[in-house]
Amino acid sequence: MQQDYSMEVDLCELLHGLKLGNQESLRLNGKSLRFAVDNGDSSMLEAQTFHPNETLHLRPDSPSEPPYHGCAYLQTIQSQLDSEKFPTTGGEYIEAIFTHRQIFFAFPGGHRSCAIAFSDIACHLQRREWRADREADMEAVTAFNYEAQFIASVIG
Repeated sequence: MQQDYSMEVDLCELLHGLKLGNQESLRLNGKSLRFAVDNGDSSMLEAQTFHPNETLHLRPDSPSEPPYHGCAYLQTIQSQLDSEKFPTTGGEYIEAIFTHRQIFFAFPGGHRSCAIAFSDIACHLQRREWRADREADMEAVTAFNYEAQFIASVIG
């Protein structure tokens, strides 16, 4: 129990220390994902962290990259799916859902488009071809669709 609490505190401190400039990059499995800050999206709630008057919205930096929805965590999962590196057989999808819920409940206003992201992830999993290391894809599709409905009902 103490270890779980310690990890949550470390995660909160890490998230608290993040600052976004005009461009940020995130490294995932050796691949650099670049994001630009879009301050013009008036549909987002204002972030009440370091910059109370600044609304932040992450969008892919280059137009050749597919547009991802949701928070940075779900955008990372979508990127893993695109690069064929998101497994489902070991239960990673359940861990992803619970990790996102913890992040979501810490700051619900930053997750306005996460229901769309969960639906996109479910569609992607449903379309990809079956392999032995992906035998739980259909279970993950059901779980991600349920999570999309849950997020939509809480935010809606």
